[in-house]
Amino acid sequence: MRAFVEKDQGMYDAINRGFRRATGDVFAWLNCDEQYLRAPSRQWPPFSSKTRRSMFVFGDVVMVDAKGDYFCHRKVQTPLRYHTWTCHYQP
Repeated sequence: MRAFVEKDQGMYDAINRGFRRATGDVFAWLNCDEQYLRAPSRQWPPFSSKTRRSMFVFGDVVMVDAKGDYFCHRKVQTPLRYHTWTCHYQP
């Protein structure tokens, strides 16, 4: 693992920089207050870098309070085409 400390244009710029530098077949992004529930990879669709250029996996959200007790949940919204649009900022 390598850490990069450099000036960026905000959180999303930093995340995109990390993805551009990442290597491997599966990338994941969780904010500091998020976590996976047990064994989510068993529920993912089959993945093959030879058959797909990219794939996104979305899931339902469970919210808990400061003690870790259930607060509420939100079902995943099926992504629409505009959810996949990207913009590359070049200063």
